[in-house]
Formats: sequence, C-alpha cells, structure tokens
Amino acid sequence: MITIDRFDGNWKALSNFYPCSIYYKDQQWFSVEHAYQAAKTDNADYKYYIQRASTAKVAKKRGHEIPKEFFKANWDEIKVEIMRELVRLKFTTDNNLAIKLLETGDAVLVEGNWWGDTFWGMCDGKGKNHLGKILMDVRNELQSGGEQGTRGNLGNSTDRVVGEPIFSNTIENRRLDSIQLENAAQQIQESYYSIFPGSNNSWYGLIR
Repeated sequence: MITIDRFDGNWKALSNFYPCSIYYKDQQWFSVEHAYQAAKTDNADYKYYIQRASTAKVAKKRGHEIPKEFFKANWDEIKVEIMRELVRLKFTTDNNLAIKLLETGDAVLVEGNWWGDTFWGMCDGKGKNHLGKILMDVRNELQSGGEQGTRGNLGNSTDRVVGEPIFSNTIENRRLDSIQLENAAQQIQESYYSIFPGSNNSWYGLIR
C-alpha cells in the first residue's frame, strides 16, 4: 500500500499550513493552523492576535505564546475533535481541496516530520499520527458522499453557500486536470497576498 508521509510538494494541500479560507465560530480563518491555534483560548485579544498572523507559521508561533492560564481548561480533551472539525471544514467547503484529498486514493497518510511531533504526526517512525488519521477519516467521508449527503457534480466554489457539502462520489467528479489545479493554486496565492501584502514567507513552502 502506498504511504504519503510528507505533506509538501504535490501534497502540500494536506498540510494545516496550506492557505485556505474556512469559517469557524462565525469568523474567517486563512488556514487550519490559524483556527486551531486560536481555538486554544477564549480570550478575544489572543484570538485576534492569532487571526491577524501573516502566515500559518506565524499563527503557530503566536499560539505557542499564549500563557497556559489562558488555555481552555479542557483543551487536552477536546483538541483532537477540534482539529477534526477544522480539517473537515477545509476539505468539504472547497471543491479543489476536496479533489486533492480524494486524489490520494487509499494511500496511508502520515504527517511525517523531523521536529519531534509524535502526537499529530510521526517522527523517526514513531508517533500517534492523529492528523494523518483525521485526513483519512475525512477522505472516507468524501468517498462515501460525505457526512451530510452529496450535492451532485463538483462545481465552481463561487456557486455554493459556505459550509454546504460540495463533493460527489463519482470518479469523474473527483478529477481536475493539472491546469485547473494550478489555476486554483494561483487564485489562493493571489487572495492570500491581497490580504497580507508584503509577506516574505513562501506561501507554498510551509511545512507544518
């Protein structure tokens, strides 16, 4: 069985650092990492501080700056389900990202890393790989038509309501040719830099 153990290159969209637009708790976030780090606390100032981070990498750094006394009391108990909710939102409210996840087929997804994260991923072959498992679970939902049912053919993301299921269980509708994928990536890049002008970080080279 094929294993995808690096969320970069052709599979960079699987990373929580990949720029995207998701709506969570009535607010817009520009990556899963932004939303996840902000979810650690109920403090509005820290949430805003993270939300305005120029990149997912900066958002993660800012999330690590939150004093423990400002963390949600049950954070350790709820963080996996929050991550699951955010990853599901990412891939079920964007046609192109849904297709990209489906293109992994039945590959084992492993968030391989060198920085020692053995909770969300695996390092040196060891770890719980919670993020990889969540991605595979969401992929299974997409393959079976999704948690809330199907919506027919995959269409242009501008033709849908945010949060509406946009995936289909037909092979034809899981595919997008390389030109369309590149165009989608370009649109994300342009949108990202229109929001965060002057960012010196490569939008596509960030590894969670």
